[in-house]
Amino acid sequence: MASTDVSPFDGLLLEGASLSKSPVELSKSVGGVLSPAECALRVRAMLEGKAFWTDPEKKQLLLYRVYDLVDDLTSKAKKSEDSKDYSALIKGLDTLRKVLADQEGVTEAELQALVRLQAGAMLGYINAAMDHAVVLLRERLPELPADAIEDAFEEAMVYVRAGD
Repeated sequence: MASTDVSPFDGLLLEGASLSKSPVELSKSVGGVLSPAECALRVRAMLEGKAFWTDPEKKQLLLYRVYDLVDDLTSKAKKSEDSKDYSALIKGLDTLRKVLADQEGVTEAELQALVRLQAGAMLGYINAAMDHAVVLLRERLPELPADAIEDAFEEAMVYVRAGD
């Protein structure tokens, strides 16, 4: 739970609390400088100080952070073209979908934008997997003509579309 508005010491306490550490464990994590009771009180005081926002505002702030995360994941996936990055993006989009599902007043346009993002992520994932499969097949079957793999994939796509 990295936050720029708390000291490194308080950051250790908040990080530990967010990981469900007990007050005894929190005390140990800060070298015993605070007793377990003092750790619990300090964490509670910091959390109460954050209780300024209303529940709808908290949801909007959470939604903003999730959108920011999705933007970062999208950028990383597009740069690397690695299926693992696309997999992380798909998971991020699923989190966004769950957050949106809990929101009141979500517009159809917002949901459609999410569907487009998910479709793009899935296509990126498939393309990255295909690129990796081509590399593997070329290593394992060097006698195979270079275009044979792409041709087979295109033929398979035509076959799948015909079944729709």
